[in-house]
This record gives sequence, C-alpha cells and structure tokens, in this order.
Amino acid sequence: MSPELCREDDYDMKVDVWAVGVIAYVLLTGRPPFFDKRGDGKAGIYSSICHDEPDFSILSGTSEDAISFIKSCLTKQSDERHTTD
Repeated sequence: MSPELCREDDYDMKVDVWAVGVIAYVLLTGRPPFFDKRGDGKAGIYSSICHDEPDFSILSGTSEDAISFIKSCLTKQSDERHTTD
C-alpha cells in the first residue's frame, strides 16, 4: 500500500510502481520494507509506510542498479516517483 493510499489521498497509476518496489524488495530480502515497529497494528504499518525508510543495508551484495530501481519505486512523494510510461 502506497503512502497516498494510507493517507487516503488521490492517487494514480504510480501506486502500481510503489507495489513493484515493494515486491522487488521482498524478493531480494525475504521481508517487507515497511512493518509495524511500535505494536500499533495496521496504524503502525501505515505510519511506517508514510514516515520510515526501508533498510537498504540488508541488500549488501545487490547491484547498485537494483537498489537504485527499488529506491526510485519507493519514493514517498508520488510526483517524484517513476512512472509506467
């Protein structure tokens, strides 16, 4: 779920780009990039999505291109996120 969906803002196809970034992160690390760190359940996950950065240090040994791709997909500001065009 992208930050704009968590905030219930208007959204466009860039939510799909976010989803690709999440999937790529999970495929490379075996864990989600955002999770409830405070024990708040769904609200904690939403907060993590909107405010936290994924731990890219666990991607050591992964190509810089792959890391750059995931970072570009997981850009919190949708107007700065890559497009599918």
